[in-house]
Amino acid sequence: MADIRSRIAIALLLASTALAPAATMAQGEPAASDGQRLSSQSQATQALFNAVWGTQAAQEWVKEHNAAIASQPASPSAAPSLPTDFSNLSPGPATCPKPGSTATSQISTPKVTASRVQADTTNEPLTKVSVPGTEGKIIKIDIMFLDQASQRLYVADRDQVGVDQFDVSASPPKYLTTFKTPTQPNGVVLAGNRIVAGLCDSSGVSIDPATGQVVGTVNTGGSGRADELDYDPVDNKVYLANSDDGILSVIDMGNFKIIKQFTNLGDALEQPRYDSANGMMYMTAGNGLYEFNPKTDTQVNLDSRSQVQGCTGIQMNPRTNMGVLSCSSVVTYDFNEGQPTGSIEQACAGDEVAYSPALDIYALPGGTSCRFGATESFVGGTPVQFVTNVPILPGAHSTQINEASKLAYIMGPDGLYSFPVPMR
Repeated sequence: MADIRSRIAIALLLASTALAPAATMAQGEPAASDGQRLSSQSQATQALFNAVWGTQAAQEWVKEHNAAIASQPASPSAAPSLPTDFSNLSPGPATCPKPGSTATSQISTPKVTASRVQADTTNEPLTKVSVPGTEGKIIKIDIMFLDQASQRLYVADRDQVGVDQFDVSASPPKYLTTFKTPTQPNGVVLAGNRIVAGLCDSSGVSIDPATGQVVGTVNTGGSGRADELDYDPVDNKVYLANSDDGILSVIDMGNFKIIKQFTNLGDALEQPRYDSANGMMYMTAGNGLYEFNPKTDTQVNLDSRSQVQGCTGIQMNPRTNMGVLSCSSVVTYDFNEGQPTGSIEQACAGDEVAYSPALDIYALPGGTSCRFGATESFVGGTPVQFVTNVPILPGAHSTQINEASKLAYIMGPDGLYSFPVPMR
């Protein structure tokens, strides 16, 4: 019993001295990891250890003091500092300016209305790559698309008036070239061996990435911009939305011709998304979620799923056919039943939504609208649940996930940034 009481007394004394400042060190005496020694402790501690351990008292005190230090809670690591001052950058180009217009645009910064929740936040280091030709200016881009097989990232660049190509097979990414387009690009997708982009003059173009040349053009007949789009690899078709004209065009990639148009679909047409699980093409819009059958090019749901209005980004897990819509909140959706199943309140909605089947994780870039400030939210799993929020840069509203490197990409005000994908 005396030995047990002695050990208890030792433990109590160790806890009280574990974080004490180091004292003068005795020559030849062993020291703990924080530099302290038995001889620098109180007379009572020294007497107790000498009585219990004799000639091994100093060594035993060091061993137990080191164990006490190791049991202390780790200090939280400092968040990586993000660039916040972009005042040296000149304004970027306006989106789809009229011919001859000199209009410009600034960085879209979210209005902060809530404090970050520490338990819901993961700070990741952001690595920047500059885009040649945009130095000193605010970069204005729209949608980006990553081809996992070739490890090429394509970015609709309104500054350069073209589609930027990056090699993302290594970190940091490497800028390769810009495929020039007749007017500013908006949406971009890889359709087979062609890059297809929706342009501000209401047209769509097909680009041969081997030559960088525009090899096909379609005119959608709208008065506004041809915007976002997606590719159906089974039927070899691209669905291209005119965001403000209520037009959805179906392009046959065999001859790059429009073979069908849906009109009067309302305002704020956003992201077409092909669902490989059921072969349908969905599209978010101001008045709901549309569904089309690419095999017959017919609209499936005439009511447009009006219970999910004003959504932008859309992605789904092809194994479960469950997914995510970016609306006023992050909505989980059952594409089998055509019904929302809930919302994820910790996350922020973004514009484009990226999904990695290999990692089973969604990314929602809220660089323009998140209540916490610029944030990329990650959700994933089955059922889809919140993972974390990563602070990013203002203005970032599109993203992609690299399954090979497990990096996410955003375009900040002054370059392409990458950061590790926080895993579930």
